[in-house]
Amino acid sequence: MPRHPPSPRRPSSSATSRLYEVAAEAAAAVAPFQYGPNVNVAFSAYNDEFAKARRGKSKAAFLEAVGAMQQITVDDLESSGFSVAE
Repeated sequence: MPRHPPSPRRPSSSATSRLYEVAAEAAAAVAPFQYGPNVNVAFSAYNDEFAKARRGKSKAAFLEAVGAMQQITVDDLESSGFSVAE
């Protein structure tokens, strides 16, 4: 007879309420944002550039990844006819 993995345990009500407390604290400290019209480009750049940075395993590699992500996203916006303020 095949064995099935155990069912995941439900978090306790105290763990769940703590999750909501932490989420509320975080929400109070985060500035509002809106996804851009080319979020798919930004997400692809994120995946590609951070994969490179992981292989680089250095702070500089991650800083380069952030800069590259921004440049890729801005270039795509501008090529689509958007004006981008820096």
